[in-house]
Amino acid sequence: ETGAEKPLLPWLKYIDAISDKQSLMVAVTEMNKHNMDNFFSWWIDTDPRDTTRKVFTVAQGGFTLPEKTYYLEDSEIMQQHRDTLVKISKRFFQLVGYPEEESDKRAKAILEFEKKLATITVDKEEARKDHGSPAQWGDFDEVLPYWPWNEWLHQLGACTSPPDNAAKVCKHDHEKVRAVGQAGKTPLYMMNKPFFPKLNKLLEETDMETFKAVLGWKVIRNAALYMSSAYIDLMVEFNADLYGVSQKNPRARKCYYSVQSATPWPMAKLYVDKIFHQENREAALEMLASVRDRFDATLSTEVWMSEEDRTAAREKLRQMFFQVAYPTDKDDAPAWPRATTSMDGLIGEDYFTNYMLTAALAVEEDFERIDETPNRRDWGGSSPLMVNAFYGPNNNGLWIPAGILQSPFFDAANSDARNYGSIGSVLGHEMSHGFDDNGRQYDA
Repeated sequence: ETGAEKPLLPWLKYIDAISDKQSLMVAVTEMNKHNMDNFFSWWIDTDPRDTTRKVFTVAQGGFTLPEKTYYLEDSEIMQQHRDTLVKISKRFFQLVGYPEEESDKRAKAILEFEKKLATITVDKEEARKDHGSPAQWGDFDEVLPYWPWNEWLHQLGACTSPPDNAAKVCKHDHEKVRAVGQAGKTPLYMMNKPFFPKLNKLLEETDMETFKAVLGWKVIRNAALYMSSAYIDLMVEFNADLYGVSQKNPRARKCYYSVQSATPWPMAKLYVDKIFHQENREAALEMLASVRDRFDATLSTEVWMSEEDRTAAREKLRQMFFQVAYPTDKDDAPAWPRATTSMDGLIGEDYFTNYMLTAALAVEEDFERIDETPNRRDWGGSSPLMVNAFYGPNNNGLWIPAGILQSPFFDAANSDARNYGSIGSVLGHEMSHGFDDNGRQYDA
């Protein structure tokens, strides 16, 4: 509790040293390497047009409040949310050591910048339909010339030490990242194209002091839940205004969900090895086969389908694969990802530093695997610990984590009626996503 802001200060000092566009770009990039985006977002994922390769996508960014209407709607409740953002961010800046006047100035600058950002952001309904379009870096230079895209990409691929001198997770520069968009290399996609020319105007009109406030706020907001009780209490106060949640999680619950969120794979391996009932996996696989057979029988008799569509749908259903309980390869052998052991030997001295380490490792993993053929069975941002199930349209696969294959949801010892009524309905629902308004746009 004493000196809680200490691990945060090197990051804030690093950001406050920004003096021009070049140093701004470098700071933004270092934050990118710790999974913190500013102004725009980017990620590496399976190409929705060609699932045998990965694609590097750049899209519009986000903001603090949940949705753009929170900034733009002229109502009493939305004004209250905006006022709370200013009040809370000001207190956070004071908490880490900034004078009251400077904290107030930064908080107001953040709101004004984010209001402008919300104004130019593509509506979520339109954004949902946008799967990205192939692009070259020259296309980005054309729509957002303010940002030094080539320099940003080169810096993104550089193996650098974190500003807080925490463990360095990279071993070499990533030339394959620097080659994104070149012929024969990882393709580049642009999403939300109308956003970028408007962002260019916003960045051109924004002063460096505002940029420093925005970046500093991103680090503080990311760090708050991993700091002392004073920081957590402030975040709870903020969430109480936004979501009505006014109590902190009990310590045991916080510890569990923090570990599950930051280090899911070591924890999942421990759970599967020590606690999970293997017979539940076998029973779930049998249930999936039964549900698929029934689904196929239904497809074969639907009178509204053309024969061409029926044949395609049944083939897609036949090729749909299942990841049940924990990751396995195509031969059903356990296939735990590298993240299961990637933190070994790198653990730092405090909670926040280790949180930032997990974020950096996740980005480093994406860089290392950027040119690999996507593993259709990859669990992405999920893990066996989740009490959920989901379908992946890019992969035509179904994931049923170990977390949901336990009582009271499921047990091999339960009657079929009970299991089908609980998990069976979930599996059928998720399977149907392969044929809904979004899933139907993807082939087998």
